[in-house]
Formats: sequence, C-alpha cells, structure tokens
Amino acid sequence: MKTHNLYTFLSNFNRKYNLGKLIPKKLHNILYSFFSKNKLEKEIIDFLEKNKDGFKSYDFLNIRLREDTKNGKYFNFNGAILPDISNNINFIKSLILIFPDTFSFPCLLNDNYNSEIVKQFDPFMMEGPYGYIDGDFNATIKENDIVVDAGAWIGDFSAYAASKNSIVFAFEPVGEIYNVLRKTALLNNNKIIPIKNALGNTNEEIEINIIKNSSGADSSIYKKTKNTLSEKISVTKLDEFV
Repeated sequence: MKTHNLYTFLSNFNRKYNLGKLIPKKLHNILYSFFSKNKLEKEIIDFLEKNKDGFKSYDFLNIRLREDTKNGKYFNFNGAILPDISNNINFIKSLILIFPDTFSFPCLLNDNYNSEIVKQFDPFMMEGPYGYIDGDFNATIKENDIVVDAGAWIGDFSAYAASKNSIVFAFEPVGEIYNVLRKTALLNNNKIIPIKNALGNTNEEIEINIIKNSSGADSSIYKKTKNTLSEKISVTKLDEFV
C-alpha cells in the first residue's frame, strides 16, 4: 500500500462513518508520516489492507485487543493495559482521538522521544508527545518514578506510566469515568492508585459539567449548556494530598 492510498483509505473511512471530528486530519497526517518514514508497524499496515470494507468505529484499536482467562478482554498498548471499552462508543471515540498523543511513541516508535522526532510530530498532535529527550535532558517516565495524572480519564496515560514500573496517583472526579479507571488500575497490577477527586487550588465541593452522550473527557466546571449534565465532585490541593 502506497502512502497516498493509506491517506485515501483513512479519508474514505471518515466519510463512510461521518467521524470527521473524531478522526481529524491531524491523525491522518501522523499516520501518513509514520508510513512514509517506514515507522508504521507491519501489523497495522496489514490490518488496514485487510479491513477496507466492513469497518467499525473501533476496529482501528482491535489490533491491540487481547483476551485471557484472568483479565477477560483488554487493550494492550506495549504493556499499558486498558479495559475493553468496546461497548461504549463514546469511550472508543475518545481513545481513537488520544491514541497519537499517548500511545504512538511507545507503540510505533519504540519510546524514541528524541527531540528532533518530537518536534516533527508535535504539530500534528492534540496535546503533544508525553516525553522529550535532548542531550542530557530527559523528560520521560522511568522506573520507580512517582507520577501524578491530573484528570486521568480512564487511565490511558496512567497505564503507560505503570508500564514503565512507576507508581501513579490518578485523579479523576467523574463517577462513571472513575469506575473505568479503577478497572485500569487492577489490570496494571495496582501500580495505579485511583483517587476520586479533582485537583485545584482549594479544598471544596463543586459541580462539574459533563456533555451528554460523551466520554466525559472534556468535562468542565465552566462550560454549562442545555446539553450538559452536572455532577458534584470533590476538589483537593495537591500539596495537602502529598
């Protein structure tokens, strides 16, 4: 499959499932770059070639879906384990969106956070790579690090940090999401400590606004519309928690 064919396939996939906002041009571009520089894993190339028809919105992730008698079904992103959320299309859509930021470097580039590579891919990512190495400066997760994941969502970054044998304090205040985060913690050998709080500069109880029919990943205490639901959450200060 040539590079332009991969790009065309992803564009057609977007149009077929009307997911333009969920799989944006940024994701197209990053896959385009991976493929053109021979960085894309062979399993992904083969998967895309074999699944040009009958594509489902979550099939992009099925290459990482595993199953065993102990854990049931789960996603394995090079040792970062997430629960199977295939029955929740909103979670799946968000996982597709955050895949480039959280998992492209560990899954496709062997955790190579060299500054030149990071600079190349950063413009195409929503938040940017979660690591950076420039000479002696090394801002990556290492064994025995203590990591704070503020707004952990279902624990995607927490799972990545746990895969590096660090200990993660994962803060997630929204009830439904926190319940999934707890499953993530169990799958990662309890290296993730889930905490049902938000982090802030005060200790208080406030309301958070959650967009209806969403994954909750973009919940906010500021944005309240007729399309949001409110949930009371606890806020704590990190320095007092520590």
